[in-house]
Amino acid sequence: MATKQEEARQAREAKLDELHDKLTGAVERLVTGDDWADALRFAAKFRSRSFNNVLLIWEQHQAAFEQGRVPEPFPTYVAGYKQWQQLGRQVGKGQAGYQILAPVTGRFASANPSDPASWRRLNRGEKPKPGETVRSKMVGVRPAYVWDVSQTTGDPLPTKPEPRLLTGEAPEGLREGLAERIGSEGFELLWVPHEGMVGGANGLTNFETRQVAVRTNMDDAAQVKTEGHELAHVLMHGPDQEEARRHRGIGEVEAESVALMIGAAHGMDTSEYTIPYVAGWAAVVDGKNPVEVVQAAGERIRKTAIDILDGLDTIQVSDTTPSDSPDPEEWEDEDFGPTGPDDDAPGPPRPVNWNLLLAHDLQQEWLALNRWVEWVRREYALPASVIPPLWHRHPALKWELSALHLHWLAAYDPEQDASAAIGWHRDFAAARQRLRDWVAASGTRLDRDRPDRQTAWPGEPPAPPVEDIPITNRREDFVAFVIEQVARRKAAEDAFFARLDDTDLDIDADPDEGADPEGG
Repeated sequence: MATKQEEARQAREAKLDELHDKLTGAVERLVTGDDWADALRFAAKFRSRSFNNVLLIWEQHQAAFEQGRVPEPFPTYVAGYKQWQQLGRQVGKGQAGYQILAPVTGRFASANPSDPASWRRLNRGEKPKPGETVRSKMVGVRPAYVWDVSQTTGDPLPTKPEPRLLTGEAPEGLREGLAERIGSEGFELLWVPHEGMVGGANGLTNFETRQVAVRTNMDDAAQVKTEGHELAHVLMHGPDQEEARRHRGIGEVEAESVALMIGAAHGMDTSEYTIPYVAGWAAVVDGKNPVEVVQAAGERIRKTAIDILDGLDTIQVSDTTPSDSPDPEEWEDEDFGPTGPDDDAPGPPRPVNWNLLLAHDLQQEWLALNRWVEWVRREYALPASVIPPLWHRHPALKWELSALHLHWLAAYDPEQDASAAIGWHRDFAAARQRLRDWVAASGTRLDRDRPDRQTAWPGEPPAPPVEDIPITNRREDFVAFVIEQVARRKAAEDAFFARLDDTDLDIDADPDEGADPEGG
């Protein structure tokens, strides 16, 4: 009889097989050069995600549109379940998430990094020994879920500036930014008057003379597009890139695809870009499956385009991850229980025990609670006698607000009954009175704060005196407080594991799990 852990592993493997089939189908349906160009334009907005996940999101959103579950054929912003909650939005009841492949990373330690055999896998919560180098390595993948903003309701998302272009005009600063990058790679950029000087082409990259030439008898946008195309050659197709140089079609498709993504990320009209169908050259790469070639090229193109875009000081179309939270596609292996992590799975949240959080988790919980407290005090116009500015410095208020936050998350979970929200408001009324009591006892106010007054019991030293402290900038105080709290927790963790080392307790990972994180 299979254990629960074995059943969970089997279910996870079945989901991964299903995702692989979806991905293969999506790649095979890139049946024309136009389809490939559409996929790249789409990837330009989803540039923080892997090419495989871009295709998976695209495929599943199209299906959702055809089923009438979303109003538009293309997604805009996508995020995990709890990411949306932290942004003040809630996934709608009955809205199925889009499955993606999330990398799982493990931590490895070595006292001699140059020796592949010296690397050992760190167990959950295990600290490296003094002098050891620690690196992370992808050890697998797991299914994860994201939802498009059209599948959620709640607070509006902040909008970022978007580029606006006239026909034939290149985005401001793009020409100069690309030229600077070409120069930083050790190439001289030449603007030549006509195509006769570049063999009848729009541009030319010469690795022997280390020169890039672009003809100027084109409109501004075409010149800059060609500049991006040649920069892609510089970055991707040097003398050490044997496969791309052996199959010239690969190099040309990759370079033009990078140029298309750069243009699309700047709002340029890319409708006239001509890209030969990827399968035309993928099918002639000896010993490789065309689907694998397409996927590998797509990821190389995405990474190169991101590398270029990240170095440009230009206004670009918004990426589709709506917050600055950690990459939703990357998870630490130690975050997994028998059934995998549930950070992006629908369901009620778990209680937060602030005394047991590790330093990294402590920081994340403080930030999440602060975002919610900021929202709830504004949404319900709560006075400082209920939630004062420096609530975070008073443990009783922290615990009360944390419990209220978790209650709110559970009440507005899409799987809850409709009456759960009124239950939260009933409890919210009682919590407001308790908050007033805590605030009154602590002495904290709108414009001043004081440490909680402690009562000394018989035999204890007298409590130190407390004095009012003026509040000048609440935000700065919160940031400094969290940094100090996280540093203190980290120091406590280090001291704890140092004591373990002193006792020569063997907490090494299973020797069979040791591996070279560099892949050697």
